[in-house]
Amino acid sequence: MTNSAVSLFAGVAALGLVAGLSGCATTGTGTATDAGSAASSAAATDTDVNPRKGMMLVDADGSRLARVFKVLGSGDVQIIIDGRAVTIPAGTLVMTEGRLATTLDKAEVLAL
Repeated sequence: MTNSAVSLFAGVAALGLVAGLSGCATTGTGTATDAGSAASSAAATDTDVNPRKGMMLVDADGSRLARVFKVLGSGDVQIIIDGRAVTIPAGTLVMTEGRLATTLDKAEVLAL
């Protein structure tokens, strides 16, 4: 695995952890402090996400999914994968080392 792939995986994994802790906090099983410290760790990776048409989108494993076909006003992006348009929620998008990534894996993307 290359250094950039390792960095991408670490950044995406950290954001997945934030999403998981955020969900726990709403059910009362986590604490705001836990989510806050995880968010601080992820902040170095999650800079301003500014997806653009034509950017390559990679999944949580760092594998290529598809190029961005359209950027919606909400910040969601659409890709064409397996012959159909799939909308990727903006909340799952991160920028890592100049690459656009989603915290979803390919199976989750295909299920959207």
